[in-house]
Amino acid sequence: MFALRSLAVVGTLMLLAACTPSPGGSGGFGPATGTSLVHTANASRGKSWFNAAAQQSTLLYVSNTGGVTVYAYGGNNSFTLVGELFGFQTPAGECSDARGNVFITDEAARAIVEYGHGSITPKAVIPDTQGQPLSCAIDRTTGHMAVTNYSDPSGAEPGNIVVYTLPSGTATEYSDSHLYEPLYCAFDRKGNLFANAYDDTFHGVLGELRKGNSNFTILTLSGGTLNIPGWVLTKGTQLLMGDLYDPKTSSIYQLSVRGSTATVVGKIALSDTQTLAQFTLFGSGSATAIIAPDNDYSNVQIYSFPGGSSLGSFTNGLSQPIGTAISE
Repeated sequence: MFALRSLAVVGTLMLLAACTPSPGGSGGFGPATGTSLVHTANASRGKSWFNAAAQQSTLLYVSNTGGVTVYAYGGNNSFTLVGELFGFQTPAGECSDARGNVFITDEAARAIVEYGHGSITPKAVIPDTQGQPLSCAIDRTTGHMAVTNYSDPSGAEPGNIVVYTLPSGTATEYSDSHLYEPLYCAFDRKGNLFANAYDDTFHGVLGELRKGNSNFTILTLSGGTLNIPGWVLTKGTQLLMGDLYDPKTSSIYQLSVRGSTATVVGKIALSDTQTLAQFTLFGSGSATAIIAPDNDYSNVQIYSFPGGSSLGSFTNGLSQPIGTAISE
């Protein structure tokens, strides 16, 4: 069994935390007690802006304390600050679709906010009546969006996973007794949905909702130990999952999923990243890079994929970054 990041809400703070084993426990993880990713729900507001000259650029969206910062890609692994979006309470996970629309989960507002490429005005606000959203993912085979709710609308567990039919916003809720506190999710290129979670004893689990099915398959881990995984995404036939076990260096595990088994086939050490938030991939082929926001250092590191060599970093406009999405 493997353990995942826990999530707790304390007062007006959303705490996304790397946890330590519960005293006297049997390898499970209790309340959040380690390195934390904190968003202030009542963060100061500003006026949204965007540099229109960057409209035709590839854009990187990064959710921070109280807002979302937008960067334009300038070549050679360089990103320039070109805009900021405000009006959120606790912006967290992000995802984007094939048309360049970006979706941002707002945990405290219980909503998912959609922006068009380079726009400062929301294109749509989708109320999340099923719970408190943490992460989202877009199914490129259907255009549907999955959202993980770590709790129900009242803040109590268990949570659920909801798939929205866009643009209507029609919701289909999925729940599983093993996925007691859903955390992060990702679709693969075939439309299969992966989600990690805590079960009701605070042990981590990884589930797969295969395309066309109505129930999750709980996967067995093989070939390694995942300590405190975080965000997940897919690359080709692999499932990638972040890990914060080392107090000084985060890592990304590479998983091969066959049947009901997820096998660890590789590990990418991120030497300059202490608290890995929602990483994403950018580029293609040998030029693929890992975009790795570091919540503790308030910067975004760039690494080669899958080698993991450092390619640079940037800090302009960042304050405790958590979510990322690329808008082409």
